[in-house]
Amino acid sequence: VRCRVKDTTGRWSHWSQPVQFVAGGLLSAPLLDGLRITEIMYNPPPADPSRGELAVENNSFEFIELQNIGSTTLDLTGVTLEDGITFSFGGSRIESLPPGGFVLVVQNEPAFLSRYGAELAGSIAGEYDGKLANNGETLRLVDFWSGVIAEFAYSDDWFAVTDGHGSSLTLADPQLD
Repeated sequence: VRCRVKDTTGRWSHWSQPVQFVAGGLLSAPLLDGLRITEIMYNPPPADPSRGELAVENNSFEFIELQNIGSTTLDLTGVTLEDGITFSFGGSRIESLPPGGFVLVVQNEPAFLSRYGAELAGSIAGEYDGKLANNGETLRLVDFWSGVIAEFAYSDDWFAVTDGHGSSLTLADPQLD
């Protein structure tokens, strides 16, 4: 690589001496190997105020869970959810994830906590924009440095119990690709 610089008066410097370098591996390879979307609640059942839940639309109880299945702490600052919903971990309440740790992104935090419990508050990175499609859609998890970590489509045809009946979609084996 050789370079030159233009100063504030518009004059160019001489070319630098050549500098040779060898490109290394991906900066965020641990994210590709260790970060998984492990649970999706895309069509929760309606609110039950008699159980202390907020009286809101059922979409307010949606969430996505991500887990670090690797052996090192993951830097999430360059990680985003795209397509379907949008969320950036950079600037969120949780920007790193220890080995075995999990993090939640939710549609409506007060509604989520009223249903699933205040003890999960420390695991919530924040609220995403948009809502998960009840009939299925494509989700994409992307790292700024390494590109697509995961991209897949879910469907409400997979399991009837996950389509508004109280169960979420969960990853059968997070260790598999």
